[in-house]
Amino acid sequence: MDSKREPRFIRVHQEEKQVTSYVIEDQVTGVNYLVIETQQGAGITPLLDSHGKVVITKHMIGDIDRHEPL
Repeated sequence: MDSKREPRFIRVHQEEKQVTSYVIEDQVTGVNYLVIETQQGAGITPLLDSHGKVVITKHMIGDIDRHEPL
């Protein structure tokens, strides 16, 4: 990847308690993923809506400035 490009994945939301969970977004495909981290390991899965379909954010790369890059 060209180092001048925007980061592909951005952190959209994060919560920290005994387990850290956050949503990341693939800025190329728009697919959102739920990430869970514990002291024992981590897991990642596509984020699904109430109909069981993958959550896809529709925007152009660079349009979002409110999220932090990973």
